[in-house]
Amino acid sequence: MVADRYRDLIDGLTTPPSQPSEPGITSDGETEPESEDADEPDGAEGDPEGSVSDVITSLKAMSEEPPALPRPEALVISDPERKLLGKVGDLVPTPRAAKRLVNIYRMLRVSVLDDELEAFLPSGRSEYQVVVLLLGVLVGRPSRAQ
Repeated sequence: MVADRYRDLIDGLTTPPSQPSEPGITSDGETEPESEDADEPDGAEGDPEGSVSDVITSLKAMSEEPPALPRPEALVISDPERKLLGKVGDLVPTPRAAKRLVNIYRMLRVSVLDDELEAFLPSGRSEYQVVVLLLGVLVGRPSRAQ
């Protein structure tokens, strides 16, 4: 990969997404009209006991509240981390390897305990630098990692 393209890819993978829009609201702020039969599944009208519609209703209720991550804010990559991830491009040969690097880094970052997180982050002792470098070697040059 060319270095500029690698950095663009890392920026794209690590830049926080913009605020998600709420369901039922268009990009210009207008409310979308709701479909009258959106809640009524096909074939539920003829179910005398309502068991199918009860199951569907309970599944919808369960899917509306996704389980909370332990610390979702830990998934957000800071600018110094993003810049360092962009500098290990010489080690990472493919876009797939770059994505693997970012995903593994995020998993490791989330697993850092709360009392150790400050030392890990750029505002602390910056222990993330060692992690990024070692992950770059492990992901990009696994045969040389020993």
